[in-house]
Amino acid sequence: PPRKSFERNRKSFERLYANWSKTLETRQVVRTASKLVRTKIISRPKFQEVELGHSNDFGNIPIFLRSS
Repeated sequence: PPRKSFERNRKSFERLYANWSKTLETRQVVRTASKLVRTKIISRPKFQEVELGHSNDFGNIPIFLRSS
């Protein structure tokens, strides 16, 4: 029945959407952080780069601010 496949699609879509919105949030955090770095609001210790840790689970991507 089409109903079953619809349910399955809806579930996978919701999962996709959740991952996607988390990714967006992460990007936003990184963008904010690098903006802070550029405007030197974070001056001591100086953060030279913002890098993303890789993770299969979008839910826990650690964000590292490495100090120079």
